[in-house]
Amino acid sequence: TSLGFLLGIWALLSVAGGQYDNAAWLILLCVIMDKLDGTAARLLDASSPLGGQMDSLSDLVTFVVSPAVLWAAVLTAPGAPFHSWPAAVIPYGAASVYALGGAFRLARFNVEADDGLFPDHFHGLATTMCGALTMSLYLTLERHLPIDTWAPWIPPVLLGMGVLMVSGLLLPKLMKRKSRFFNIFTLANFVATVVCVLLRVLPEYLLALGLSYVIVGFAVANLGRRPEK
Repeated sequence: TSLGFLLGIWALLSVAGGQYDNAAWLILLCVIMDKLDGTAARLLDASSPLGGQMDSLSDLVTFVVSPAVLWAAVLTAPGAPFHSWPAAVIPYGAASVYALGGAFRLARFNVEADDGLFPDHFHGLATTMCGALTMSLYLTLERHLPIDTWAPWIPPVLLGMGVLMVSGLLLPKLMKRKSRFFNIFTLANFVATVVCVLLRVLPEYLLALGLSYVIVGFAVANLGRRPEK
């Protein structure tokens, strides 16, 4: 958890130095760390209230503040469509909504007791997934398209994610299920994700994987029969 927090700080420092790609990959590395620290806590029975608070602070820095600052910096950099001051209000505002949505979600999680109604589901889009989606999206777009073609679409994306983080929509958690095929499929994709992030390759695969999970997960949990309470 502490290493994830520091990676988030290093990502912010990379943004300050104009190293946007490096910052994005560091945030994606934080996604892996976030998964591993929870697994380690359960295996070692090492969870505690202090660890829970530290985990929320780490998530706030790595998946909320860092992506918001990166997008604001990218969209207002010299040569970007929102570089001039009046236009810069648009990405600054969208990044602020994203950051507030993430902060509110984490604060609500800390103060509200788990209602136990849907233990296998998230309520709204998790901050970790938001960090994964936004950073893989940036790396994919930056690699294949000029900024003028995709920059106008980013503020609406940030606004939508800010709303989804505080929404009551259900999203199935990626956890061990009864289906052996599902468990093997999930593990294989996690291993592939780790390899891609460590080697800093194939952000397109990471984006497609994240989008597939979110779209299918929201559809299954909310459009069909809702999970039993």
